[in-house]
Amino acid sequence: MKTNVWILILLASLVGFTGQAPQVSAQEITAAVASPGVPIEQEPHHHLVFQNAFVNVYEIEVASGYATLMHQHDYDNLFVVFGEADLTNAVAGENPTRLRLPDLGVHFARKPYAHLIANTGKLPFRNITVELLQTQGRVTNVYPSINDALKAAPPDDDGIRQSLVLGTDEVQITAVEVPSDKSWVPPEDGRDRLVIMLDKINDGFSPREGNSSFPAGMLTWLGADTDSSVAGEAGQQMKLMVLEFNDTRQEVGKSFVTPDRVSLNKD
Repeated sequence: MKTNVWILILLASLVGFTGQAPQVSAQEITAAVASPGVPIEQEPHHHLVFQNAFVNVYEIEVASGYATLMHQHDYDNLFVVFGEADLTNAVAGENPTRLRLPDLGVHFARKPYAHLIANTGKLPFRNITVELLQTQGRVTNVYPSINDALKAAPPDDDGIRQSLVLGTDEVQITAVEVPSDKSWVPPEDGRDRLVIMLDKINDGFSPREGNSSFPAGMLTWLGADTDSSVAGEAGQQMKLMVLEFNDTRQEVGKSFVTPDRVSLNKD
């Protein structure tokens, strides 16, 4: 039996799938009904690569024709997609829905919910999911993707483009594009930041993460008013997704990320 057929049978057994799922917008994916699934850290496609007192960050890859286990999300979260994706999202207690997600699309989901993602597309489904350990307030969607945000942002005097993609009362998600001969310097505004290096996902020559197929050096935590800047590889334009936290003055605790995982310039 083909794997895709197996996925549809699995979906039917879990949530009562009776027909082709409708196509829906996925800018904000929410679920009101939660039911038991395996904890997210026990779902084998989810690889924890960073955590502190404010976030848990997972790298996820689901091959074409495969599906995750039904798993539980206990925190508000957001994710960024690498490459176009064609998926079936089966939330526990609801009918499955078809999701067609754009490259570098950014999406937000409210806790709590359990779901299963089946990759019905031709390419691997890759994303980085950030669990926000503080419950998020009001959500404002500005652009559906990093690419759309950058297209709308005029360059500054150094050719750097920046634009808000999505925001809550607690966190702002900003897209940044930096020319090959420049570095991005975070503003001195008292905010801590999680910086995700979007270009590294397709770098087949970088060392791998120890527990996933993703390249190392994709993200770093920058403390408030840091003296560091983020520099791209020589001769290459750089795209970043920056999570800016409104109140991170408390101790963030020990993280998995070490200083040599990204290119940082010390002023």
